Amino acid sequence: MHRGRPCGLTAHPARATPWATSRISRTPRTQRTPRSPRTAGGSGRSSPTASPVRRGTCVPGADHLAAAGHSVRLPLLPGHGTRWEDLETTSWQQWYQGVETAFTELRDRCAAVFVCGFSMGGALALHLAATHPDGVAGVVLVNPSLGTYGLGPRLLGRAPVIARIKRTSHGIGGDVKKPGARTSSYDLVPVRAAYQLTRLWRTVRGELPRVVAPTLLFRSRVDHVVDGRSARLVRTGMRDAEFREEILGNSFHVALHDHDAERILTGSADWIRAHGPDGLRG
Repeated sequence: MHRGRPCGLTAHPARATPWATSRISRTPRTQRTPRSPRTAGGSGRSSPTASPVRRGTCVPGADHLAAAGHSVRLPLLPGHGTRWEDLETTSWQQWYQGVETAFTELRDRCAAVFVCGFSMGGALALHLAATHPDGVAGVVLVNPSLGTYGLGPRLLGRAPVIARIKRTSHGIGGDVKKPGARTSSYDLVPVRAAYQLTRLWRTVRGELPRVVAPTLLFRSRVDHVVDGRSARLVRTGMRDAEFREEILGNSFHVALHDHDAERILTGSADWIRAHGPDGLRG
């Protein structure tokens, strides 16, 4: 990459796209071999009733960053992009490992690494930022999922019992306001996978104070998958990070395929540019 150019990592759920950015002061890794900037991505989920999103959900964001000169990683996480039965047997730690692996590769090759996440992918992005406070230069979240005001998660504590009666719930792939927009995801979500999501929620909520990277959060004003609790948790939990929230007034949950997509793409690229090595020096 060009010396001093930031790299990026994008994390997306099986059916959601969270993005966040937080500010940290970081010195470019001048001792590394210069290469093009990198962006990586992983999969995630959104709510106890959300379905896994396939890689196509986050491709617009990855393509936009690549066109801006960043190297991009968009990993397909375990259990995603195949069959819902494969998701049923995976844990949130396995989903996160896909993001961690991409991050490690970029960290060893790039001056700065940014992580972007959609829906459940937003929770994975924040977990990465909390785990590697000195390694993540910024976070971008799109409708991240960290909790809900609904009663469903309380029932998921009995997921092993419920799964014997009802293995799946409906997916959330159609939550797009734009007529004719096409998204891809599982039609069904395993109850056991939804339970894993609630365990990820609890972990990330407890470590938000450790996130110090500059964070940019895009939130749809109307979202039929992730309610307002998630954004509030991020807003109040990140105590030491630069934080900015932007409200999307013309999109539903799958915002990267909706009317506000261009605003998200342009805003994310601008945020990364401003908080990368060149932007910090300027």
